[in-house]
Amino acid sequence: MLFASISFVWGQSLPSTLTGVVTDTAGASLPFASVGLVNTTVGTVADENGRFSLYLTNGIRQTDTLRVSLIGYSALSLPVNVAVAKLAIKPVIVLTPLSIRLREVTVRSADWEVRQTGNNHVDTRMKTNFALSNKPRQNLGAEIGRVFRVPKQGAYLEEFRFYVSANNFDSTRFRINVYSLRRNYPSNSLLQRPVYIDLKKAQKGWITVDLRPYNVFAADDVAVSIEWVNYGGKGSYLGIPITMPSIGAVHLYKYGSQTRWKKFGQMSACMNLAMVCAPR
Repeated sequence: MLFASISFVWGQSLPSTLTGVVTDTAGASLPFASVGLVNTTVGTVADENGRFSLYLTNGIRQTDTLRVSLIGYSALSLPVNVAVAKLAIKPVIVLTPLSIRLREVTVRSADWEVRQTGNNHVDTRMKTNFALSNKPRQNLGAEIGRVFRVPKQGAYLEEFRFYVSANNFDSTRFRINVYSLRRNYPSNSLLQRPVYIDLKKAQKGWITVDLRPYNVFAADDVAVSIEWVNYGGKGSYLGIPITMPSIGAVHLYKYGSQTRWKKFGQMSACMNLAMVCAPR
């Protein structure tokens, strides 16, 4: 396993960069795994071949926690000094698949109600930009989302939409995340497998994601976010509109992989969610 026979000289300085590849237990690479130091601004996302480079900025401590995660796998956490020693021996991080119990598919009657909630204001003065760093592939894992209120009887999530107002990247990939809430912050993922959406060169406008194939049932309020996980070619700006004030809304933002969520009341990104629920 991962930690066997690893030694590290305490006090030894950390390298400027951690590099490696994320794989499953069979040795297959895991694309777009999230790699970062918990509760810092240091984080990235592995590329389509599972490879990552993580820049360790000044102020990182040997006892800080490196966390590697991907939907459908058990997250791996270890002190950064142990990660340095491990990757020096063999630059591979292995994630173990979760044993997932498939949800039952419910046949919905014709009288179930479709409800849509969110923010449709596209022409706003405020915009937020995903691309904040000048280092390659750093700040990947940045997430923008909002809290969505779910009817008391619960609901199946049918469709998620968000609006891209600025984009000069040759290609872009987002991961759509759906979380349960704990104290109005994102908590556990409600997805059993990742949801990806690709944007073509400089694509803007409404982006629609069909959630029906993922059979997501929300028993309570949820957070839905878009996470920037990959890009191709050149680009420097990727943004979506923000409405403020947005009465009753809760806006969520995360700088990069494994970093801490920030929450803003009375603010909302331009995104909405369609749900199907049983009649009252």
